[in-house]
Amino acid sequence: MSYNDTVINDPSSIPDVLYKYRDWENDHHKRILTEFELYFPSVDQFNDPFDGSIPIRYRKGDLTPSNVFQKLYKTAKENFPDLTEMEIHEKCFESQNIGYIIDENHMEKVYKEYQIKKIKKIGIFSLTNSCNNHLMWSHYSNSHKGFCIGFKIPELKNLIGKDWGIFSLYYEKELPYIELNEDYMVFTKKLLCTKSDVWEYELEYRIIRYDFTRKILKITPEAVSEVIFGVMMEYDTKMEILELIKSNFPETKVFEAKRNKDFFKLDIGLIYEL
Repeated sequence: MSYNDTVINDPSSIPDVLYKYRDWENDHHKRILTEFELYFPSVDQFNDPFDGSIPIRYRKGDLTPSNVFQKLYKTAKENFPDLTEMEIHEKCFESQNIGYIIDENHMEKVYKEYQIKKIKKIGIFSLTNSCNNHLMWSHYSNSHKGFCIGFKIPELKNLIGKDWGIFSLYYEKELPYIELNEDYMVFTKKLLCTKSDVWEYELEYRIIRYDFTRKILKITPEAVSEVIFGVMMEYDTKMEILELIKSNFPETKVFEAKRNKDFFKLDIGLIYEL
C-alpha cells in the first residue's frame, strides 16, 4: 500500500466512531466529561521520539545535479518571490555548489527550522478504531481501571472547522523516503503519520489541526457516542462517571468490559441507554 493510499486518506474510509482511552485518576483526562474539552498536544509531548522528528531521507538515485537544482529553484521561488529569474538562478547555483540538500548538516539545520515553524504548531488528537484493544486498555487506561470514549467523527468534523484533517497512520520498519519535489502537505502528513511498526497495535488515527498546538477544543454532548468502563474499574468510580454522563451526556450509551469466559479477550456489554 502506498503513502498516497494510506497517509492521504479517502474521507469515506474513516470510521464514523473512533475511540480514546483515558484514565479517570488523571484530572486532565476527566475534563473530556466534566468540561467538554479535547486537548490537542504537540508532537514533542508524545511518547515516541520519532514523532515529528523523522530524519529526512532521500533516495540517492534522486539526488542528480538536475533534480537538486530543480528542488532549489522551486524552494527559492517560494521563499523569495521578489527576486528576478537571474537572481534566483544565481542563488540556486551558489547553494548547489556548497552542497545544499546533499550535505547532511545543512539538511538537519533546515529540518529543525521547519519543525519550529510548521510541525510544532500543529495540534494532534489521537484516536483508535477499537474499544476492546487489550494493550490499549493496559497502556492508556490505567491498566484497565480507566475508561474509553467513542467520538462521532462527523460531529467532531463540524466542531473543528477549517484547517484540519483526519488520517490513519502508516506503520513501517524503515524510515520513509521523501520525494525531492514532494508537495508540502504530503510531506507534512508523511512525517506526522508514519511510525515504527512496534506501534502497529494502536491502530491509530490522528486528527490534525494547523496552528492549534496545545489548545483546547470545546465539544458538544452530541459528539460523544459511548463510554466504556474498564474491566478493573472500581464500582464507586463507575457510579460517579455514570451520574456524570446522565447529567452531561444524556444520550450517550454506557458499556463495560468483561473477561470472556473462553478466550483471552474482552467482551463489551451495554449497561446504560436512555
